Order: sequence, then C-alpha cells, then structure tokens
Amino acid sequence: MRIVQEIILDDSDRVEVKPFQEIFIDDSDGDSDSDKKDKAKSECPGLPICICREKEVPDGWLRCDGSFLCPSSAKGLFGRIGYSFGKSGDFVPLILPHTGYESASGVVSGSREEGDYYAWKAVDGNPRTFFWSGSRGGDWWQYSFRKPTVVDRIVVYRTRMSAVHFRLLASMDGKTWETLAEEIEIPDTGKNGCTCTYDLRKTGEYKFYRLVHKYSGSGIQFVSVQMFSKAAKQPWFRLPCVSVDGGDFVAVVRV
Repeated sequence: MRIVQEIILDDSDRVEVKPFQEIFIDDSDGDSDSDKKDKAKSECPGLPICICREKEVPDGWLRCDGSFLCPSSAKGLFGRIGYSFGKSGDFVPLILPHTGYESASGVVSGSREEGDYYAWKAVDGNPRTFFWSGSRGGDWWQYSFRKPTVVDRIVVYRTRMSAVHFRLLASMDGKTWETLAEEIEIPDTGKNGCTCTYDLRKTGEYKFYRLVHKYSGSGIQFVSVQMFSKAAKQPWFRLPCVSVDGGDFVAVVRV
C-alpha cells in the first residue's frame, strides 16, 4: 500500500478531503512520510486516517465508510475511538447507502430492470427513487455481501400497487439456495408506500440474500431495502465516514 497522506479526525461525523492533487505528500522539503505523520499527530491529536488507492487496501485496514463494527472484532480500534462516530441500537444496519451496483458492503442486482429503475435504487438512500422489475412474477432483488453475514431482520419499503408476497432465499455461492422465509408479506398499509419489518426465525452466515416475487401480476417496486444483524452483547461502533475527492482513492484506518 502506498500511503499518500494522513489526516487527523475529531469526533465529527463526516470529513471532506480536498482533491488528491492538493494533498499529495511532496518529499522535496526533505521530510519523510514518517516525519510528516509524527508532526500531524503532535499538532492535531486524534485518529490517524490514511489515504490509499481503492484497490490497494491491505489486510488489517478498513475503509472509512461509516459502516458498523462489532467491538469484539476490532478491540484495538474500538479502544481508540469508542462510540465517537456513533453506535448502533439493538440491530445493526448492514447495507451502506450507495449509487451504482457495488459498494464496500456488497453488490446489488436484480433479475431484470425496467428502464432506468435500477436495482441499486433500492439502496441509494433516496425515498423518491425505486427499483422496478417490470410486471411479471418470479422476479427477484438480491444483495451479495463481501463476506458471509448473518441477517436477523429485513426492512422493505415498497410502492403501492406493486408485489406483496415474497420468499427470502440465501446462498453462500449464488448457486445453491436455502429458503429462510417462505412468506414475507408487505401489505398495503400506507398512502404512498408500504413498509414491512420482518425478523428471521432461521438465520446463518450467507453471502447472497435474494427476495423473490412469489406470484404473477405486479412486478417488484422497492423504494428501499435494509438488512440488519443483532448486536449481541453490546452496541456496535461506527467507523468515521470520510469522502475523498480525486480518482480511485479512499480513506482507511488501521484495525
């Protein structure tokens, strides 16, 4: 990993970083990268954040994307930041809001997409957009996590006059599927849309989770889908959310 800059965070929720060209470490002044980091730490104590290329994040480092971590899985980092950047409730959100099909948390897809009603519009955090599969039965919406993940709760918000009945499938390889819920019903309860919170009785570690429309008729129209894990012994802590403007660079922190 080539570290190009280190910044120091306080406990604010989000830090905007200037374009990469303005923060590139210049060795012409004779200071080494180590000297610059030591100086930054002494002038502004806090949490050191490094910036590197997105495809070069090594083991032992995590992207500063606002996701949640279990304290027992990252004791060193939790000891440094605690709940400074936020903590979960009894349930921990697993899907980071994003535009596009891929994010740090996983990859979203659908059996088909009608026009520009893309599958990722169910996870973009915008209540005015939605995923639409077209009007037919058997279609599905899927989220595949980067690593095996336990899902204990699903919250789905759909538009009115769209599919009501779903089956939840799960898989480790995307080929062999297991049914976790035979019937998830999202009834017409709202004026503009309908929300369903479903707690799973059957859980396990899977990478792929798929909501399948059970019947023919109206297609899938998901405004939002979120999946949660239970925070077993204590609330999970939140990583800082740092946006980097400039190429394929991301902010990372050592675990």
